[in-house]
Amino acid sequence: MARFLALLSGIALAASLATANAAAIDKRANLITFFLDINFSGESVTFVDSTPTGCIKATPPYIASVSSVIVASGIECILWSTSTCGGSSITVGGSVPSLVPLGFNDKMVAYECFSA
Repeated sequence: MARFLALLSGIALAASLATANAAAIDKRANLITFFLDINFSGESVTFVDSTPTGCIKATPPYIASVSSVIVASGIECILWSTSTCGGSSITVGGSVPSLVPLGFNDKMVAYECFSA
């Protein structure tokens, strides 16, 4: 009987851990899509993560080359001009067809996203 209870406890623990891991995976979602050209054109990449992301460095070819972005609903992202999430920045949410009027075209080197 003791062995049966130990086995049953082990199964319950495994099921609990599996549920916790599934919940963590479910919190990951599309956060932001970067486009090399204005009006959501040119090469693009979508980042999937959970919030808050912390500081994330852009990778080629997106370093100082992003011209438009789409941010997921309920999320805001800060685009930074340095790889350490410092220097000049702008906060964006929703669809931004051109970073030109915001004075941030081809300037993003790092970003961080959070729930709005």
